Amino acid sequence: VGSEMCIRDRTHVEWIRQRPDVGAVLRVREFHITDLQEEVFTYEVLERGWLVPSAIRIEAYRLGMRSSRRGYLGDAWMDGEGRLLTMQIGGALELRLESEAQARRMDAPSALFAFGRVPTAEKLGEPRSATRVVLAAFGGEARGWFADALKGLPRVRLLETSAKGDPTIEVLFGGKGDAASTATRGEDELAATKTYPTGDPDVLRLVEEIVDAHAPPRDRVQQLVTFVARAVRDVHAPYEATVQELLGVETIGDETEHARLFVTLARAAGVPAREVHGLVYLGDAVQAFGPHRWCEVLLGGRWVEVDPTWEQLRVDATHVPLLRGEHDPTDVYRRTQDMAFEVREVER
Repeated sequence: VGSEMCIRDRTHVEWIRQRPDVGAVLRVREFHITDLQEEVFTYEVLERGWLVPSAIRIEAYRLGMRSSRRGYLGDAWMDGEGRLLTMQIGGALELRLESEAQARRMDAPSALFAFGRVPTAEKLGEPRSATRVVLAAFGGEARGWFADALKGLPRVRLLETSAKGDPTIEVLFGGKGDAASTATRGEDELAATKTYPTGDPDVLRLVEEIVDAHAPPRDRVQQLVTFVARAVRDVHAPYEATVQELLGVETIGDETEHARLFVTLARAAGVPAREVHGLVYLGDAVQAFGPHRWCEVLLGGRWVEVDPTWEQLRVDATHVPLLRGEHDPTDVYRRTQDMAFEVREVER
């Protein structure tokens, strides 16, 4: 009664979906047929808030778990749907919701919500209003791979390199400094592939519904960015869903699913498109940059970056592009670990 409930048939997953307050307690009674013993599991909401495991915000709950037979079991983070995100058991074992590719990376950071993050000592403010950001990069692969990866990419310029080899870069808002296209027609970025099944009947049917075929390419892109941003419900996804799964079951996922669906629909609508892998500022509450995916479309002979996760037709200056096209999804995670940024300048 009240914040304390003693029930047998309601699971903790169903309980979390009811959005319990901090301090609320759930007890679940189980009977073990093997030893004819009863065990009561107690779940208490210790913390409730928003977490940013990637470039999306998800509602989450930290639960303390106790067993009447085994004592305190540990803490667990669950999202608003009752899905387990991470769990500490007895201080010796950690469970995490992550993809198989991430789990196989023995050189990747272990904490789910710090996975691949690049921290900053300074707060940057609201990322979407940033038009110019100057960052100094230190540690990890900043002196090697990071500086080289930026060469030839739009909106990014290497300003200087310290005596130790640490780069300082300038990142501009998507309305400035877009690189001229090197592919005037973009045939490769219109191709149907296993990842981007542009010829799938369901894909073509959806494009007909949401895109005005007679509209200019820029208007078609805007229609697609708006649709994908609002159609894909943000959750922390432990695997990369295929486009067929997104269309056929439930349209949920993180930035990976947003980018994959957008590229597929854009190509089906006749607009050359490809994915961009990089880093984006996760907000002052996190005070770090994290791996993210967004997209590029070919408009008027220039590659223009859009973000179908954040519903941006021009990406802000906290989007730091590093790779284009299809890549190992853990590459940015792995290469940016142990790296840190110093925010030198921010313009709005």
